[in-house]
Amino acid sequence: MIKTYDVVIAGGGVIGASCAYHLSRRKDLKVAMIDCKRPGNASRASAGGLWAIGESVGLGCGVIFFRMMSAERKREAQGTAVIVDSSTPHILPECFFDFALQSNALYPGLHQEMIEKHGMDFKFERTGLKYVIYDDEDRLYAEHIVANIPHLSDEVRWLDQAALRESEPSVSHDALVVTEKFQRPQG
Repeated sequence: MIKTYDVVIAGGGVIGASCAYHLSRRKDLKVAMIDCKRPGNASRASAGGLWAIGESVGLGCGVIFFRMMSAERKREAQGTAVIVDSSTPHILPECFFDFALQSNALYPGLHQEMIEKHGMDFKFERTGLKYVIYDDEDRLYAEHIVANIPHLSDEVRWLDQAALRESEPSVSHDALVVTEKFQRPQG
């Protein structure tokens, strides 16, 4: 017997699972979600579940995006390959930042809804993000980012080497300092 669906979602990571779940609330749609592994895992790029601020300000995949875009812009301007510096990080558009914050704020409610209505606990944890600094260029990059999120700067801690070793003993001894974006407990 061949099954038919109105919508097929390819990928059971956080984005695909969310799309499938919210579409399935519509009683007029038959929705299927397919994935090459167990649903609810990270995407192959593991980008879907990264913390919103890190992505938006350049401490997640934004770092890669910034460095790539900066190199591309400098090459276009100079016509040759250039060394990319980190003194002026590329901060993503404010609309992306706001979208990411709103999305992040909805996640605890979705977790609770999945437990209460469906008996499914996907083990939501409130975690933070650490950006390890290895040189002065990294420090300038991080300082610039923190300066551009003044409304969240009280949620950023600077950890020295001793505090970093205590919280993350396996981090390279080459690390000088780390910025840590932490999540306040709710309640």
